[in-house]
Amino acid sequence: MSVNGKVCKDPKLAQSNDFFFAGLDTPGNRANPLGSRVTPVNVAQIAGLNTLSISMVRIDYAHGG
Repeated sequence: MSVNGKVCKDPKLAQSNDFFFAGLDTPGNRANPLGSRVTPVNVAQIAGLNTLSISMVRIDYAHGG
């Protein structure tokens, strides 16, 4: 079954890594013209978020960014 363009995984086959993202604790590279880095976390990064309407983002700003 496909929802929102993403395939729904059989709940019996779900694993803990389907609900985990490593990276929000790491500052992003801010060396760019905007002086910022956006790290999105949604169903593309955490498959277990499919159909839950949950997303997060980390924004890192350089001094003066």
